[in-house]
Amino acid sequence: MFVSAEDAVKWMEERRFITKGTEAFAAYMKTLGDPHRKISCIHIAGTNGKGSTLNYLRCVLQEAGYKIGTFSSPYLETHFDRICINAQNIPEEFFLDTVNAHYEEWIAHELNMFEIDFVIAALYFYAYAVDVAIYEAGLGGRKDATNVLLPLVSIITNIGMDHMELLGDTHEQIAYEKAGIVKDGIPLITAEHKPSCLDVFQKICKEKKSPLIVTKQIEGTVVLDGISFTYGDHSISLEHTPYYQINNITCVLEALSVLSPHVSVDRDQLMAGLKKARWKGRFETMCVDPLIIVDGAHNVEGVEALCASMASYEDIHIIFAVLKDKDHNAMLERLLKLSRDVTVCDFACYRESACEVLARSYPIAVERDYKKAIDLAMRKKGTILITGSLYFISSVRKYLQEILSSV
Repeated sequence: MFVSAEDAVKWMEERRFITKGTEAFAAYMKTLGDPHRKISCIHIAGTNGKGSTLNYLRCVLQEAGYKIGTFSSPYLETHFDRICINAQNIPEEFFLDTVNAHYEEWIAHELNMFEIDFVIAALYFYAYAVDVAIYEAGLGGRKDATNVLLPLVSIITNIGMDHMELLGDTHEQIAYEKAGIVKDGIPLITAEHKPSCLDVFQKICKEKKSPLIVTKQIEGTVVLDGISFTYGDHSISLEHTPYYQINNITCVLEALSVLSPHVSVDRDQLMAGLKKARWKGRFETMCVDPLIIVDGAHNVEGVEALCASMASYEDIHIIFAVLKDKDHNAMLERLLKLSRDVTVCDFACYRESACEVLARSYPIAVERDYKKAIDLAMRKKGTILITGSLYFISSVRKYLQEILSSV
């Protein structure tokens, strides 16, 4: 029996690496009555953009009056922000009560942390009768705990070279793992356009008799601190939005079309929802003077997209930290094309890459303490861009909130 929700989280974190597989997890969910199958849901996988796509969908559907549950990872501020209803974290009391009611059976069934979070989310969304639940896959899709879902629509945002030790070392292999979320007859939407990946999607969708909807490739326009583009009948103009969000928004527009028999969203609700969507840690402006932007570009494709969105900014000072299983060489090479002022740091994470390793062979500064790196950067003129692992961004945001609130 746990006294606090934080104690329960600490226990769960110790179970991070336990695994018995998706079949065993699906069997366990049946013992609970499959609560995840009793709520309409949307399933999102992909290398980058899952969280942003989830957030845009949540904002739009919430603006249309629906109660929306969201399940995402990793957390950014607290473990409890992984599970939300209408952007409000799961109450710690509900979280604790659920853990205390089930933890003995979770031990018996050898559930890991991610699976436990999924169970809590499914029970929470069912208990509070959300209209739609939006679930973000963890790693891959085929072997992911979220793959017990039977959604109204599946979305694969894109395919990049990430988590290759688990998903494969080619785009085709990774596409196959992500496409494991495709269910019989359920439409799949993707903003991925690489022919090799689309071949994989087409084959699997044909086998599953599932419609494949590939978003149209469009050229948007960067307008001041935002974007403007036309997609079908939709003319979209959004401030404070990076260019890389265009593909995520096109996934949302296609998803709303598929969902139209189930939910009703008008033009005003769509635009209001898109404008209100702010995803913490993704191209987030933390301060205006000096301008500080934080972005969890945690892999090569993410850094490429971020740099394209930063192309119009001048005098950029970059602070960077990343996990050791990422291609940090390629990420640093791209960041150095954006700015010659790059500082690498350490941060508290079991998978962090030591800054001395990152700095090897590159003309970059090393400051082990990211707080000192931020303090030094704030004395300079120009734009401060802090990027890398989402775990790093989580720590950075907390520190920035502390120092900015005291100014």
